[in-house]
Amino acid sequence: MELAAPVEEDTTSGTLGLQLVKRNYQLQFDYTFEDFSNSLYDLTWDNPKRTTPQYTGTHYVNGDGSTQGQMAMAPDNKAHMMKVEGGVNLGRTTRLGFEGGYQRWSSFNPMMPYTNNPYINGLAGAPAAAQANTHGLTFDASSLDSRPDPNVQGLIEVYTYMAKLTSRPFDWLRGSLIHEAYIMENGSKKYTVPGWAVFDQNWHAETTPINPTLEQFRDDKTSVKTEYDFASWLSGNTSVSRKYMKKTRAVDKGVEYEVNQGFTIKPAKNLWVNLGYLVSGRRANGWDYQHYPKTVSGGVVYFNESPGLMRPDVADRNRQQGRVQVQWMPGDATVNLSARMTDDKYRGGKNQDLTGGRPEIYPDLFGVLSDRHQSVGLDTSFAVTKNVDADFFYEYDFHRQFVRSSQTDTRTNIFGAGGTDRLMAQRVQDRWDARFTEHTNVIGCGVTHRPTDKMKNNIGVDLTFTRSNGDPMTLGSRNSTMTPLETSRRVRQTLKAGSQYKFTKNLTLAANYVFDRYQANDFAYTDIPTVMGTSSMFLGADPIKTYLFHSLGMSMSYKF
Repeated sequence: MELAAPVEEDTTSGTLGLQLVKRNYQLQFDYTFEDFSNSLYDLTWDNPKRTTPQYTGTHYVNGDGSTQGQMAMAPDNKAHMMKVEGGVNLGRTTRLGFEGGYQRWSSFNPMMPYTNNPYINGLAGAPAAAQANTHGLTFDASSLDSRPDPNVQGLIEVYTYMAKLTSRPFDWLRGSLIHEAYIMENGSKKYTVPGWAVFDQNWHAETTPINPTLEQFRDDKTSVKTEYDFASWLSGNTSVSRKYMKKTRAVDKGVEYEVNQGFTIKPAKNLWVNLGYLVSGRRANGWDYQHYPKTVSGGVVYFNESPGLMRPDVADRNRQQGRVQVQWMPGDATVNLSARMTDDKYRGGKNQDLTGGRPEIYPDLFGVLSDRHQSVGLDTSFAVTKNVDADFFYEYDFHRQFVRSSQTDTRTNIFGAGGTDRLMAQRVQDRWDARFTEHTNVIGCGVTHRPTDKMKNNIGVDLTFTRSNGDPMTLGSRNSTMTPLETSRRVRQTLKAGSQYKFTKNLTLAANYVFDRYQANDFAYTDIPTVMGTSSMFLGADPIKTYLFHSLGMSMSYKF
């Protein structure tokens, strides 16, 4: 959502740089300081849906006290950034490079209340409308006195270092050894909060401060790369790397190994082919699971979220990636053909055990099990006449995901038939599996006309067709009649036209026009009812399904 907001901010910055350059070694130091001050720390606006029937429904207090929204603006912050880098020659064919850096980011901003709606009030004596919608709330959420702290105080420190040894012992062989590290520590002030709520669930009490007080995110990567020439028409490269990872409240320590092999083939002067294949495996050797929310059921403690699958960025992953690029330049034409495939398969813990070896983690929960992307594209450009060029492109993309999750809302599950409002409600042991697929076709063409040396005109048309659908596979222990999701189709048509004229050596005027037409449609198979009303799994609630967009612009550039 974009909101028109007033701006009243100042930025003060300064830089300092020192450099020493000798024949066999170089050294450089850089320092940057930045001070950002924002006089407007929050923004309040009228809710654009405050007059709609959906807004005045359940859990919105009939619209009486929540017709406005509020959000925090960018806080005051200061940044100090320092970096030292250099290099030294070790003989005629070998060089050592190094780099080290430190950054300190601090911010300060008044803390906003939970809400500006006075009806979110659980205190005795509050209005009856508020008492009927507190959902376990025991304080006035709109009061400044209910804030965990009057201010938000942030502190981020970043440490980086890198060492690189490169060598070329032969004309046909080049190699490098690199070690680099990125360490970010979040030392922001932690708070004890009186409670929180998620969607329409009850408010929860929290009296224990967030721990640990310092969060660390660290990546250490060591890699070896070689490049070699077999012949004038054939060359290759091989790289092997190992990366160590640590993320507080995610993974204690993880390791990722990666092998990448590539070849470049030039069978003719105007033709080259680039081939590449990558294989990698990422493993988390121990999860930082102590801070995860838990549920007790049948005398067993279960995690509400499996650390192994909740976060695809840190979960165990096996990846395969292949790519092919071909370029052919016959005469004044250029033809590019490319294809790429990425296949990721995730797992939850050591030895393919989704519990990660922890008996208290319930298996089969939460996250992307597999993620596959495939794409192929063709792009060509050629000269029609001396003054006219044309181009054409086509691209096809395929995306498929297998997702496993659990129902946490007490209301109807999106995969259940009508009336199944208790399906898998509030039970982490009950999960559903689904497959989501998306097909996208993009086609376009354009023409550029140069009637004189000073004038250039262009026009182009793009068409994008997208189809998305989701299919439930299983519904866990509370199996019920499954309702497939609707299929979403989107069509986008874009027309672009522009012209520019160079009046003098330094003065150029230009004009452009853009027309954009977007149309979306949700539909179900003839024997499947639509159970989500006006909402869409892919387009959101009450989406804008059709729009027309016109844009006309003019610009002038002058070179002094």
